[in-house]
This record gives sequence, C-alpha cells and structure tokens, in this order.
Amino acid sequence: MTTLLKPKAGGRPIVVDKPILLIGRHPDCDIIIESSPKISRLHCCVARVDERCIVRDLESMNGVWVNGRRETGSAELFPGDVLMIGDVPFDVVKAGAAQPAPAARRESARPSKGDLRRTMPLDEKPEIYNEDMLREADASEAIKFDESLALPLSDNDGSEG
Repeated sequence: MTTLLKPKAGGRPIVVDKPILLIGRHPDCDIIIESSPKISRLHCCVARVDERCIVRDLESMNGVWVNGRRETGSAELFPGDVLMIGDVPFDVVKAGAAQPAPAARRESARPSKGDLRRTMPLDEKPEIYNEDMLREADASEAIKFDESLALPLSDNDGSEG
C-alpha cells in the first residue's frame, strides 16, 4: 500500500512512492514547501522501508512533530497520524485502506530490533540512513551529497596579519 501525506490546508497530497523523499525549501528537494518561512532548506526526509513509513528530522530549526510530539530523530508514521513539518500539518493515510483508530494502531505497533527510535548522546550526529533503509534503497535513487550545497568556509579567522 502507498502512504500519502495529505495537507490539512488542502492541496495535492505527497505520495511516498520512492525509498527516500527529501522535504524542504531547497530546489534540490523532492518535495518543496515554500508556503511557510518555518520550513528549513533541508527540513526532513520520509523513507519507505518495506511497508513502513519513517520520518527523520534533518536538524531543522522548527522541527518535525508526530501527533503533537516533537521528534528529534526518526519516527514511524502510521495511518491516522498527524505529521507537522515546521508549522505545516499533514494527515498520514494509506491509499485505498480503511484507517485504524489511533489508539488501536499505537498499541499494536511494537518497536522492532531495527527500529529507528533510540536515545542518542547530544554530541552524536544522527545518520540519515540505517541498514534497513540502505538495503531497500536503490542506489540510483539514494540521496547523494552535493558539494554545491555546502557552505564555503572563510579563510579569514578574524585576526589581522
């Protein structure tokens, strides 16, 4: 089944039809959201792993929220969830499927061994991909680092000389 992210304000839903969708304001993102100044250039990614749908915050300023709870790493999305990207809300739905009640859905969802939710030390940078995602992602569709997006480092350290 295909997962859809339906904007609560109306408009075309986002179809999660690739292994990884990059969401933000930058022109290189798969999904570009320009309607809000609270969306970061590279805000989050949504990954499809088997039949699961995972959202990951990419250290955005205004965060990713699932059902009112800020997710600082990754979280699995279920039909009936409300996903907030910055201040833009989406309903999570499965195309062509009846939507389960939120309480029943959460109780039946037990974290698996490969679950992305974990506690991370503050000094550790999160990885965008885990092993399951890399196995599932087609190498031709994987997001590659683009050096043109990197900020140039200044040679001037502030001292005269």
